[in-house]
This record gives sequence, C-alpha cells and structure tokens, in this order.
Amino acid sequence: MPNYLAGASRGGIAVNDPGIYSELRAFRERHGIPGEVVARDLEWSSSKISRIERGMTAVTRTALSRLLKYYAACGMAQDRIDALTAMFEETAAMTGYVNPWLGSSALARSVCEWAPYAVPRLLQVPGYAAAVLDRMAAVAQMPPGEAEEAALAIARWQARLTASPPTRLRAVLDEGVLYRMAGSPEVMREQLEHLAAVSGADGADTQVRILSQRAAAPRWACPFSYLEFPGPPGTRPAAQVVTEELEGPGHPDPDDMRGWKRLMLFGQLWDAADEPATPVKRALEIWA
Repeated sequence: MPNYLAGASRGGIAVNDPGIYSELRAFRERHGIPGEVVARDLEWSSSKISRIERGMTAVTRTALSRLLKYYAACGMAQDRIDALTAMFEETAAMTGYVNPWLGSSALARSVCEWAPYAVPRLLQVPGYAAAVLDRMAAVAQMPPGEAEEAALAIARWQARLTASPPTRLRAVLDEGVLYRMAGSPEVMREQLEHLAAVSGADGADTQVRILSQRAAAPRWACPFSYLEFPGPPGTRPAAQVVTEELEGPGHPDPDDMRGWKRLMLFGQLWDAADEPATPVKRALEIWA
C-alpha cells in the first residue's frame, strides 16, 4: 500500500498531497527536465523523484524545500513556490483525516465513487463501518487497534461533507449493496435510512444514485474513486483514480488518460442509475 500517512518521519513532517506532487511533475515536464537530472543534482535516487511524483511516498518539508529551491533556479515563479509551501502546511494540519485505510481520498475536494460491493465510506453509519472493517480485517490481517483507528478516521472524514466548503460527493451504488448484510438487520435499516436522507441534504454537496439490477450498464467495473484535489491558484484540480482492494485503497493512478476513462465510465453508471428513494424503500421492506 502506498505511504498515505501525513505525520512525523526521520526528516520531519511528511505529507502525500496529490495537488503538490502533480504540480511538481507538471513543472518538471513542462520545462523538459529529466527526472534523472533532478535526482543527480539533488544527490537523490531516480526512484525517489518518481515515487514522489506518483504519490507513492510522502514528501518531507525538508525534501520539498530542496525541490522548490532547485525548481526556482529552473524558473518556477515565487508565487507558485509560496502556494505549494502553503499547501504543504495545510495538508500537514489535516493529519487527523489521513489514514492508510482511507488513502489519498481523505484530502480530496471532489469524490466520484462507484460502489458495487459496499456502501462508500463517506456514507457509512458507525455500525455499518464497524461491521465492514471487522469483516475485512481478517482478510487484510489488520490488528484490532488499526481497525478502531480506521473507524474513527472514517467518522472524521465524513465531517468534511458538511464543512465549509463541503467535500463534493457523487456516489453510485449497485442495488445489490442494499441487500448485502453488514452487522445486523438493525444496522442495515439505519444505513439505508441514512442513504435516503443524505442525498441532497442541506449544507452538503452530496448526491447518491442506485444502479438497478435491471440496468444496462457496465456494473462489472471494479470499485473505484475518481478524486479531484485543489492545486495552486490558477491551476486545474489534480485528479487521480484509486481502485479498491481487499487490503484497502490501491495505488493511486494519476495518469490523465486512464483517469479520463474512469470519469467517462462513472458518467455512464450515473446516467443509468436511479434516485435512491424507491430502491431504498424496497430494500427497507426486506430488513423490516
């Protein structure tokens, strides 16, 4: 699993912010600077540059400072350097949201999620979250303490749905999710009632749709999230796709073409799906 953690390291505070690493990669590529040259001049390994730019490792304040000083000599504007430095500090202040089980999604401003197996974490009630984590902990060999911290991290992350500004969430759930037991019938009723209430709720930017079992749509697609992260002022949002694995979030994929394809796929699923009221009502009758 990639190093998503923001926190202390031997080199000081370290963060893994897609908005930062995508801007570093974009600047280097725009100016035609080979990663091997940057690594040589900074006396780093080429793999270190690659891992930072692909979000495979967190970057320390010291390492970022060295990179920005190097890129300043290559023509990076001071206002962009200041913006990236400020983004680092903002992300470092959000360490309470970041958890390996959530991955980089906890830092996203916009989340589009296809959920064929379980309710997305941003929409899970506590009992449902605990049941899913308990079921998956055995597969992922997650110690009890890590499972408890993951549950708390999910709850903290959900608070961002009603923050100012709120995290934007668009979620498509396969209809089978509504009938797949997690916890108990009481937990399932609570979870389904939450799904019915959360879509379009005041103070949030959350919309949920349910893909009917009868819908002609590519429901074979594995679970994934299309995430957008704020970049420095004047830049378009950084985007990445994270596919879901049994051990938690998979490797983030910042490739623009693959990200665009997943965004188009999500659009197909969204257009084929229904508002949640009717399918949730049907499912509640099963769990009565």
